[in-house]
Amino acid sequence: MRIISLCILLITLSSCQRPPQQVAVSSGDKYASEVALEILKKGGTVIDAFIAANFVLTMTEPGASGIGGGFMGIYYDVAKSQFFAIDARETQAARHQNFDLLKKELNSNNWSDSKAAIGIPGEIAGMALLYQEFGTLLLADLIDPAIKIAEEGFIASDYFIKSHEKFNVDIDSRAGSKVLSPDFAKTLKLLKENGLMSFYNGEIADAIEAYTEEWISKDDLKNYRALFRRPVKYTWKNSHGEKYYFLSVGLPSAGPLIIKQFLKELDPHEYSYGLLSQLKEYRKSIGPALRWRLEHAADPDFRKFDCEPDPVFRDRGTSHISLYDSYGNILSATMTIQRPFGHQKKLPGYGFYLNNELTDFSKDLNSCNSFADHKMQRLKAKYRTNYEEVAYMHYGEKKPLSSMSPMIIFGPDSEVLVTGATGAWTIFSSVLETSLEIIDKKYNPQRAINDLRFYTSNNKTIYYDGYIPRDEKTSLEEYISENKLELKKFPVPAAVNLVHMKGRVLNAYKDYRKGGSALVSQI
Repeated sequence: MRIISLCILLITLSSCQRPPQQVAVSSGDKYASEVALEILKKGGTVIDAFIAANFVLTMTEPGASGIGGGFMGIYYDVAKSQFFAIDARETQAARHQNFDLLKKELNSNNWSDSKAAIGIPGEIAGMALLYQEFGTLLLADLIDPAIKIAEEGFIASDYFIKSHEKFNVDIDSRAGSKVLSPDFAKTLKLLKENGLMSFYNGEIADAIEAYTEEWISKDDLKNYRALFRRPVKYTWKNSHGEKYYFLSVGLPSAGPLIIKQFLKELDPHEYSYGLLSQLKEYRKSIGPALRWRLEHAADPDFRKFDCEPDPVFRDRGTSHISLYDSYGNILSATMTIQRPFGHQKKLPGYGFYLNNELTDFSKDLNSCNSFADHKMQRLKAKYRTNYEEVAYMHYGEKKPLSSMSPMIIFGPDSEVLVTGATGAWTIFSSVLETSLEIIDKKYNPQRAINDLRFYTSNNKTIYYDGYIPRDEKTSLEEYISENKLELKKFPVPAAVNLVHMKGRVLNAYKDYRKGGSALVSQI
């Protein structure tokens, strides 16, 4: 595994010591948070809780995540004093090297609905890798809660119902006021009986190959790897002179590196001086960050030197979970299946949605963020598996860019933020702006989450999410007009799920924009 030593963080690592007998979770769904909390209270780790919650989210937040998709996360293991960045992002398959066939799909009017847009799911492989290295409870203990919910049903949240209505997706099965998931119960029992990796070589793999019309083959599924990558780490001083350490994942997730570029440009004194100053400083600092993304961001294992920029942000449907266990382990993970409900059809007989993640690639095959041409470039990449370095060739495994930004932030006074967000390409702004309000403005975390945020992907159209105070609205509108910008209300809920510890007080927070559940408990 690629790991990073925490020796340089010895001063702040006292913050990793847990509050006595407390655990915390924040996720997008109350059932998932409740299951995670029960796992933590039984003595499970954040890894155990994450796996159990992920199975539940496949049912209760299907428009945003599920085992037919992928995730990226940052994990701190207190026993090893190490960070691990987990890459379980979906990938293209070998058949995508048939460019004549692929171009027909890319140029069709229904590319988002094409079965060629389905990426090799990474969620289960990532869970299996984490469980193999860090799981403590029996696998059955992590799957059984989801089986119970699948068979007995759950009461749908308002967000669940509205998202199905908005995207014209049927709710498959009901029993009175409860939603049932009998096909997914069958899938869960197969994984419980045969192990998590049977997803890639058993009857579920056969079903995926058949459903995708062999755009994904059984060989593609067998060859898929979830990876530990080198974590992204950087430091930043706030306006009070306090140093904070940011740790997250790297490419192909561009979000944390956009945040890093932003912080290099930011004047926190200006940023904190009223809403108009905040917007000006946001625009000044986000410009270089967006240019970096345009010119440099792509899957690092397949970065061509003569490729063309890709200015379009495409990623959409996401879910997030933040966890803190009684041992002091920490996990922040963001899950996705691309657009809401992914491919928008469940795998027949197995009860979960497949992704359409490959629409995150550029349609321009000369773009940095395009399907890889392995005839031109076969890069050797080195990773650590089971603590031994292994080199292997990539064939058909390029991953599209993402804005996912799971983050762990350490600061003085034993402060820890375990944070991440949903909301497509707005994710990095949500994580950044709420974190700045906590670690620089010193706002209460719930106020920071509830506060107004700005988003942009081009520095010309400025989206906002939240309430603009009347006494600042006029000056803001004048600035927008003078600079020939466009100000729009952001239409998609961009929610933050955050666990926060300071002064050895542990709390969890959710976002009103999407609901969800934040729980803290003594054990």
